[in-house]
Amino acid sequence: MPRQNILITGAGSGLGQALALQLADEDTHLFLLDISLLGLEQTQSLINAIGGQCSLHQQDLSDLKGLQRWLDTLNNGAVKMDWLINCAGITLTSSMVDISTNQWRHILSVNLLSTILLCTVVGQQMMDSGTGRIINISSMFGLLPAPSGIAYATTKHALVGFTRTLSVEMENTGVEVHLVCPGFINTGLFQHAEYNGVSKERLLPDTRNMMTSTEAARRIIHGVHRNKRWIIFPFYVRILCWLEWYTPRIARYLWVKQWLSFLQKRTSRMTTDHS
Repeated sequence: MPRQNILITGAGSGLGQALALQLADEDTHLFLLDISLLGLEQTQSLINAIGGQCSLHQQDLSDLKGLQRWLDTLNNGAVKMDWLINCAGITLTSSMVDISTNQWRHILSVNLLSTILLCTVVGQQMMDSGTGRIINISSMFGLLPAPSGIAYATTKHALVGFTRTLSVEMENTGVEVHLVCPGFINTGLFQHAEYNGVSKERLLPDTRNMMTSTEAARRIIHGVHRNKRWIIFPFYVRILCWLEWYTPRIARYLWVKQWLSFLQKRTSRMTTDHS
């Protein structure tokens, strides 16, 4: 059986790193993308320790032109990907009125536009060969409101719509498309987030009871191998979606309550450059 090539974004830490470790074996070659070279080297060290093989590619996913150049190099080298896992993501804690245009551009580029570009280029490769898997990691907040996380929710809702429609377009091409909407996972997402008009220390969640990256990666890979188009976990995400769809008044009460709690913690109203 030929070795499979798997491209993973955000592989320098958190869920991306955990997915790389789950997939690393003698039958795969992992192409690992991340903005952090140090993070990539740490992932490589862990993969080497279990006998896996990988190559490191430092990429800023907000630089779409740079990403396109890297993809062109990949195509010119006739490297075909068997799996594409779009896992990289950033978040921003802020009210809508405090978000600058530059902040919107950045989070849209990293969370959404880079994924669309990768799916376009790699997806075309896969269609040409008649086989492949695309796994897009969205979030529970691609299905639900995210008080104080409107920028994150915007990108993840868009990613859900993109991936669902892509799945339809890929029907009968041999390419399987998987949408992943997990709940809270214990990664560095919140620690590395930007915070507008509020103290990070006052809003950092308690991560001790959150699902580990390793367990989340295991569930995702299990769902992919079972050919599940939607991979949603843990169970409380399904409960929240049920509340949103069938008892919208109760759901709205809960979201508004969270929003009012955020407003009480704001340190000041920011002056934002919207140019």
